Amino acid sequence: VEKNGEDELRQKQQHLFFTMDEDLLKAAKCGDLLKVTGCIQDGANIHVTSPAGLNILHFAARENHPNIAEFAINHGINVEAVTKRLNTALHIASLGGHLDIVKILIKGGVKINPQAKDDITPLYMAAQENHCDIVSALLKNGADPHIPAKGGFEPVDIAVQQGHTSILITLLEFEAKNGFRAIHVATRKDDIRMIKLLIDHKCNINEKANNGYAPLHIAAKHGCVAATKCLIDNGADLNAQAKYNICPIHVASKHGEVGVLAALIEGGAKLSVVTKDGLSPLHCAAREGHSHCVELLLVHGVTITAKTKNGLTALHMASQGNHVQSAQHILAHGAHIDDSTIDGVTPLHTTAHYGHVATCKLLIEKGADIDKRAHNGYTALHIAAKRNQESIVQLLLKYKVMVEAKNNNGQTALHVAAFFGHANIVLLLLQEGAAIEAVTTREETVLHIACRASQIQIARLLLRNGANVNVKSKDEETPLHNACRQGNALLVNLLLDFHADPNATNKEGATCLHLSSRDGAEKVVESLLDHNADVNVVSKKGFSPLHEAAKKGNLNILRMLLERKPIIDVKQFKNGLTPLHLACHYDKPDAAVKLLDSGADLHAVAKNGYTPLHISAKKNQINIVSILLDRGVEAEQTTKSGISPLHLAAQHGNVEILDLLLDNGASPGVQTYNGLTPLHLAVRFNQLEVVKRLLKYGANNSSSTQSGYTPLHL
Repeated sequence: VEKNGEDELRQKQQHLFFTMDEDLLKAAKCGDLLKVTGCIQDGANIHVTSPAGLNILHFAARENHPNIAEFAINHGINVEAVTKRLNTALHIASLGGHLDIVKILIKGGVKINPQAKDDITPLYMAAQENHCDIVSALLKNGADPHIPAKGGFEPVDIAVQQGHTSILITLLEFEAKNGFRAIHVATRKDDIRMIKLLIDHKCNINEKANNGYAPLHIAAKHGCVAATKCLIDNGADLNAQAKYNICPIHVASKHGEVGVLAALIEGGAKLSVVTKDGLSPLHCAAREGHSHCVELLLVHGVTITAKTKNGLTALHMASQGNHVQSAQHILAHGAHIDDSTIDGVTPLHTTAHYGHVATCKLLIEKGADIDKRAHNGYTALHIAAKRNQESIVQLLLKYKVMVEAKNNNGQTALHVAAFFGHANIVLLLLQEGAAIEAVTTREETVLHIACRASQIQIARLLLRNGANVNVKSKDEETPLHNACRQGNALLVNLLLDFHADPNATNKEGATCLHLSSRDGAEKVVESLLDHNADVNVVSKKGFSPLHEAAKKGNLNILRMLLERKPIIDVKQFKNGLTPLHLACHYDKPDAAVKLLDSGADLHAVAKNGYTPLHISAKKNQINIVSILLDRGVEAEQTTKSGISPLHLAAQHGNVEILDLLLDNGASPGVQTYNGLTPLHLAVRFNQLEVVKRLLKYGANNSSSTQSGYTPLHL
């Protein structure tokens, strides 16, 4: 009896809980939050489901009860729970168009792309039921528009099938970037159902993206023939211009979409349209080698002689890309084979530049002028030599190109190959009898050019083939001069080993030693001296190598030159300046010391009477003035007209020099032959600080010149 009583009690409790769970589901379905709360407090199971597998969150989603949905989520219900048809609450809310529920679920962390029966996603359901706001919310939060249902349909497909234009636009424009709109994306898909639906919805058939592309441009780029015809049939602008004036026909030609091109031509697209740079559709097709497009355009009468802004024809374009078949089509329709650009460049020049043997051969065999010159005088051989296109050079030589043709600078192809260091081309040309001593307009030989470009391998090759090592240019410079200007000691040594004259002079009378001493090329100077370069050669301006080294202050070069016992006080013809004068003028104190230690004359006088001290005082070279005074030079030495270093320091406001000279015995009242004192000059040139110093040292402010002027008069 006791056992039967326990079973009965248990059954009553189970019935009670079952009744509470039923009440919970009913309350959720009705949106009665108070009753839902009471049921939970009385022990109802929040996770209870109906026979169809719906829990209170599912009911809230189906019946659009946001308060129930929030309660359920806040009390730990599983937001991913599925019904027996595998629908989540998000599926149900999306199907019903309940945006508030969708937002609550997303906030609660629901997965955005769950798949129910037949692989249907919430996005698919929203698209199917034409809930545009739901579609937008789902897409914004990561819904994938490309997950297909079981039959392969994507959300966009169901939108088209159902005729939901707003959904279609939303889905397509979600995919679009850079200003592309739904009509562009539909065109890219080549789906005329979408396009027609959008057109019926009054979408702008000529809508332009950021780059100016209209839908017809998109169709042309991607070869969407059906879309092209549909757009044309519905009045799309055949000649719509994108950036740089690019039209759909340019795009189709460039991408080789012959089907689209045919549709555009049939629809009446202009064949004469050009881009901002002057590219015609034929240029575009020829450049990419789309021979079918080239032929189609030519058959329909495109202008074959059209040129870009820089003068390129379609034949240039085909030649540039080595597109033989396209070039053949163009030539067969009467193209001028030697037509040139604004720079005089022909298609043959172009093939030489890029090394396209097949096209080059075609052009030659079709009668191209093999020796035609561009405006800079370059022939195809020059260009191939410059670009190291060995196969082209061989081909041109086979067809008897003029090897000695010269450009505007008088350079042959051999000069050009030498300058750019292409030994293989140089050897080829020499084997064909190219003149090794051919000269440019500057009368430079190939060896000159090789040395000017510091091409040691080429120089060696030329020398071994008998190039004259001591030949002179118009400026009377030898290849050795050019090598020295480059500071290339290895090249200099090579030339010297082939008996280059180290003492050859140029038009200015300068030897290689002059140039290298001036440029500070120590190793070159060393090589020249080792080959008995004369250290005492004086240029036409009167400068010796020692002058050049002193001017630059290069101590190592000075040392090497001085070791050869040069004439140390050699005077420059025009001004009578010695190397020491130059070291003082350019403030090279270490060079001055080096020269003085080697016996340079402290009192050497230039033609204007200036000694090194005069120059240093004038140029405010305090270190050198100190050195000269320490070496015993007189502070008061004067020129023939009586100008002292103190006069120069005063005139130029060199206060430190002034103090140093006065401290070393210079008289503040020293006068020139016409009576000018340093004070006169300081006043005349408004050197106030100098005036103060001179007066402090006792200068007489009433001292007068031969004309009777005192400093006060000035």
